[in-house]
Amino acid sequence: MTQLPSVSPACEPNHRPSRRRRRVITQEQLARYRELVSLERQRKSLRKKLLDMLAAGAPVEPGRLRLRVRTYSSRRLNFKTAFGIFTPAELDWIRTAIEPTVIQHLVVRSDPGFPANVAQGTA
Repeated sequence: MTQLPSVSPACEPNHRPSRRRRRVITQEQLARYRELVSLERQRKSLRKKLLDMLAAGAPVEPGRLRLRVRTYSSRRLNFKTAFGIFTPAELDWIRTAIEPTVIQHLVVRSDPGFPANVAQGTA
């Protein structure tokens, strides 16, 4: 099994990227990312509304766009459920045998120490 790093190397305190790959993450990129996060929230809200409308039997207006729902099913075992099924020894073995899933979230927020944010009171 391949051992995944627990944290991205760029997040490590002593990480130093090679000079040729050292590019600056711009404020424009961060602002665009925040916009897209907002749009994603709107998309999720509209998605739920459309699913609810379909479930209630609402027809789709005739036109160039169509709508259908694909449903996928899977089983995910969580440890709360596993406690009722397996012995403690079996759970220990499962914990060591299965590598954790690594999920990274980007969090972009205003920098409270940035002079413009302090002056505007938006920190």
